Amino acid sequence: GYAGSPYPAPGGTNITIAQNYLHDVAQTSSGGCPSEGMITITYPATGWVITQNKIIHFGDDTLYCYQAHGIYAGNGVVITNNIVARAPGWGIQDYAADCNTVVANNTIFDNRAGGIILSGSGGSCSGSAGYNTVKNNILINNGKYAGGGVAGNDYAISQHDSETSNQIAKNIFHGNSPDDTCNGCTGTVTGNITSEAPSVTFVNFKDDGSG
Repeated sequence: GYAGSPYPAPGGTNITIAQNYLHDVAQTSSGGCPSEGMITITYPATGWVITQNKIIHFGDDTLYCYQAHGIYAGNGVVITNNIVARAPGWGIQDYAADCNTVVANNTIFDNRAGGIILSGSGGSCSGSAGYNTVKNNILINNGKYAGGGVAGNDYAISQHDSETSNQIAKNIFHGNSPDDTCNGCTGTVTGNITSEAPSVTFVNFKDDGSG
């Protein structure tokens, strides 16, 4: 995982993870909250692409925590066209090396801490900190337990660093807890839609990922 984690994670450069279906992974380590993701990249790695994966149901739907995520990555990774749902933590976490990352065209729902988080000082980046792009994502019912109760309560998108070079644009928010806000976001924040219900966005939306 991240630096200091006892769990192994892939390193290296210019690797693509594509078209996998990862689902129903039980988790008892660290009290059900390991510092991991269904897909995890160590931050010294560069040139990674994570695309066209379906990632559904990590751990226990009655638990939320801030460590176990759908995708856990950073440092220039490109994360596109994935479905990410029902993780105890964030759907996508860009952490420690939150720089030059592209998160685009993903569908992210029912993740119990929140949808997407940008966090860390950028000190582990291979380039300049910040300059992350988060665009054209659909974020629904994050910050809640599967089924609707309030869990982590940490928004569709949250920025926990101070970078002003990020672009957060043209995302669709609906039903996220505590509200459909880009929390703490700085830089260019534009064109986000907060009123479009799943029944409008999707042909057949289901919270359990079967739609």
